[in-house]
Amino acid sequence: MQVAFTGKGVLSGVNVSDNGRVFITNKTAGVVYSQGQGVLMAKIGTATFTFQVIGHYGADGKLRDIDTVFHPKAIGNLAFLGNTVAIVKDEIDKTGNAITKFWVLK
Repeated sequence: MQVAFTGKGVLSGVNVSDNGRVFITNKTAGVVYSQGQGVLMAKIGTATFTFQVIGHYGADGKLRDIDTVFHPKAIGNLAFLGNTVAIVKDEIDKTGNAITKFWVLK
């Protein structure tokens, strides 16, 4: 299944929005594998990214997953993301609201 996504938040003190597309494959026992691409946008700057995700649906219906994210190009206020890899941990409820934690590896 292919899904378009949008979001917004604060990343290292910078207000960002993001959008992109993800391909989702449901596996057995509630396991989900996803991969996709997108762009983070700030008032001054952008950062493209690609990602792969493995997750699991809990008994409460929430999807909890761990992502690896690669940022090949970044400019402006998001330049610090250029050529970095990030580890991302998500918790997504049934309505699509997410809490995301983001660690950049340099």
